[in-house]
Amino acid sequence: MTLWRLQLEQAEKALQQFSSGNVMASLYGENLIHDPLEILRATNRFLALGLSSEQIYAIVNRDNRFVDAKNNPAVRLHPNLAGALNL
Repeated sequence: MTLWRLQLEQAEKALQQFSSGNVMASLYGENLIHDPLEILRATNRFLALGLSSEQIYAIVNRDNRFVDAKNNPAVRLHPNLAGALNL
């Protein structure tokens, strides 16, 4: 079994375990590309981010979402992880 297949199976098990209690939800990148407004609205509701409709519209209508974070040092994230995730 490939590592990729094992990761997919683990993700499916986690979704089955936690999605029924609205603790976890999946997000398909393709949906975000095709309908960013609705996906960001749903994400805002699910995570209780408190973003206003105006803020969500501004995010969707900015060109920043097309910036390549991998090759642009101005938008690259540098997470500081305290340690391994113990799942």
